[in-house]
Amino acid sequence: MRINHDLMREILRLIADNDGTKDISTSTFYKLHDSERLVGYHVHLLIEAGFIKGYDTRCIGYQYDYDCIELTYQGQLYFEYIENDTVWNKLKNFIKEKSLPFSIAVIEAYVKQSL
Repeated sequence: MRINHDLMREILRLIADNDGTKDISTSTFYKLHDSERLVGYHVHLLIEAGFIKGYDTRCIGYQYDYDCIELTYQGQLYFEYIENDTVWNKLKNFIKEKSLPFSIAVIEAYVKQSL
């Protein structure tokens, strides 16, 4: 599977917008894409990257399933860089034009340069 950065950003947005009164699980994000497996995979990648945390509740039939999902400190910082739609679109174009990796270091450098 390939990484869908727009999907990852929308997952982070839903978590950041949660007021803390509702538990978030992998199924919370199924409305973001047609493939539940792809959504679960991206939640898994965000956990591996240290941007979110959650309890692993995988069972038969669900390769990626997590409960009590929330942003980590690193996830909060990352989302602050990419939250603005204009910055996000310019960043994606910049990365594509320069053939750069979609890494936190590149994003950080781009945002700081743009200020």
